[in-house]
Amino acid sequence: MLTPLLIIIGISIIAGAINGLIFGFTFPKVLCINQYRFKPFITIIQIPSLIMMILFGCVARNYLGEFMHAYPTHWSQYIRSISLSLLLIRGGLSVTFQGKGLLVLFLSFVPQQLEAMTIAALAYKLLELPLIMCFCLAYILSCISPSVMVPGLMNLLEKGYGKEKGVISTLIAAGTFDNIICILCFGICKTIAYSHHSMTTGKSLSQYIVFLFFENLIGFIAGFCLAMVGIVFNKMEHKPLTVNLKMWYCIFCAIFFVVVGEETGFANSKFIASLTFGYCSYRVWGEEKPHKEIGIAWWFIQPIFFGSVGASFNFSQIQKSDVGLGIIIIVSGVLIRLIVVTILSAFPSGKYTTKERAFIAISWMPKATVQAALSSVIFNDSKALRNIEMMEFGNRIQTVGILSIVVCAPIGAILISTLGPRFLSHTPEGQQTLDREKEPLNEIEMEGDFREHLNNQK
Repeated sequence: MLTPLLIIIGISIIAGAINGLIFGFTFPKVLCINQYRFKPFITIIQIPSLIMMILFGCVARNYLGEFMHAYPTHWSQYIRSISLSLLLIRGGLSVTFQGKGLLVLFLSFVPQQLEAMTIAALAYKLLELPLIMCFCLAYILSCISPSVMVPGLMNLLEKGYGKEKGVISTLIAAGTFDNIICILCFGICKTIAYSHHSMTTGKSLSQYIVFLFFENLIGFIAGFCLAMVGIVFNKMEHKPLTVNLKMWYCIFCAIFFVVVGEETGFANSKFIASLTFGYCSYRVWGEEKPHKEIGIAWWFIQPIFFGSVGASFNFSQIQKSDVGLGIIIIVSGVLIRLIVVTILSAFPSGKYTTKERAFIAISWMPKATVQAALSSVIFNDSKALRNIEMMEFGNRIQTVGILSIVVCAPIGAILISTLGPRFLSHTPEGQQTLDREKEPLNEIEMEGDFREHLNNQK
C-alpha cells in the first residue's frame, strides 16, 4: 500500500533535482559533505523546486494508471500534518515582537479576516454551499503558506535582502500567527458544521465548542511542557552536537504532536502545541536555537511534502464546474488581501518604501501547507462516517483547497524569489550601518554570517 507513496516521493525528488540543475540550488552542508552551490543555467527568472515537485506529484498520481488507486491518503494526510507541525515549530522559534508588535498583530489578523469574508460570500453565491461550510472553506483558503513563504524569505535574508528594516522578520512573525488564527477559526467552523449535519455523537453544540477550547488548552500545555524539557540541552557543553540534538528533538515533537493528537481524539490541539513549543523553546534556548538546522532538515523533507501535495489533486474526484468557480473565489480573496496588506504596511508612515510594501503584500500570496493539511479533513471525516451529504461538501472544499495550491504556490514562490532582490534593500556582508538604537535587531535579522559579524564586534 505504501508503494504508490514511495513512487510519488521518488518522482518528486527527481523533479526537484531537475529544477535545481536548471535554475540552480544549494546543497547544504551535512556531516562531512561540504556545501555545494549549483549555478543556474537560467537567471532571468527563478522557479523554486517546489513547483516541479507539486507538478510531478500531480501527474504521477493521475497518469500512472490503476496502480495509483491504492495511494494511501491516510498516510499522506499524516505527512502533510507533520510537515505543517514542523514549520510551525520553526516559525515559533523565529517569533519576536521587538519594535513591531502592533504591525505584526494587524498584518496577521485584518487581511486574513477580510479575505475570509470575501471567500465565504463568493462561495455561498457561486458554489451554493451552506454558509458554515463556506466559512470552513474561507479559513482554509485565507491562510498563507509557511512552506513556500519562509524558505523563500530566508533565502533572501541569507543574501542580505530585507535585513535593514526587518521586513523578513516581520513577515515571518505575522505569518506564523496568521496560520494559528486560521486553524483556530477553521476548528470552530468545522465543529459547528459537524453539529448541524449529523456528524456528532450526541453532544450539544455548546459542549463541542467547550471541548474545542479544551483541546487547544491541552495543546498549549503540552507544547509548553515539552519546551521546558528542552532546558536539559542548556546543560550540555558541546555546542555543535547540542544544536543538532535540539533539531532532532524538534522533529520528534512535530511527529509526536500530530500522532498523539490524531490517535487520542485531540486532533485540534496538535498545531497549537507545535507553535507553543517553538515559541517557548526560543525563550529557553535563546540564540542557540536550531533554526538553521531545521531549515537544512526541511530541505530534505520537502520532496516528501510537496510530492504528497501534488498527489492529493485527484482529477477523478473533481467537478469541472468547481474549477472555474474556484479560481474566481481564490483570485478574488487574494486580491483583497494584497490591497489590505499594502494599505496596512504603510503604517508607521515612511518606514517602508512603495516597493517594500508591494513585496510584503506579494509575500502573502502563496498557499500550500495549511491548505494541504486541512482541505481534506471534512471529506475524510464524512467518508469515515458515511455521511453522503457532507462528503459532497467536503469534496468541493477539497477541490478548491488543492486548486488554491496549484494556482497560488507557483506564482507566489516565483514572485518572492524574483522580485525580492529588486524590491528590497540590500545589506552587503560585513556592512555595519545598522543602528541598534533606531532599529533593534532580532535573531531573524542577524541570521547566518551577518549575525556572526555583529557578535564579533561586541
